Amino acid sequence: MITRHIQFYRSIVVVICFIITQTTHAAKPVTPPGAPLTAAECDALLQVSVTPGMDFGSYVGGTTGTIVMDVNGLMAYSGVVPAGAAAGTPATYNLTNPGKGCDRY
Repeated sequence: MITRHIQFYRSIVVVICFIITQTTHAAKPVTPPGAPLTAAECDALLQVSVTPGMDFGSYVGGTTGTIVMDVNGLMAYSGVVPAGAAAGTPATYNLTNPGKGCDRY
């Protein structure tokens, strides 16, 4: 009688493991080879480079405030005293993605 119970419980465990395995594998979408990538896959491949780094120019040390720079490098100061010519360099961000079909996102 104990042997039958053990066999019964082993069968139940095997069925439960089979169900868990099937639902886990069924939940993963499979992208066929050569098919365009999904938006999430394209996001993972996105490459960002910054050239040159952002430069806020020179300002008097020990002052507290805000420097706002527009895309042309023109700056507005609030509470900060610029030292010399108020010239800065905005950063340029280059976004590239080598993934197939990622140009549509």
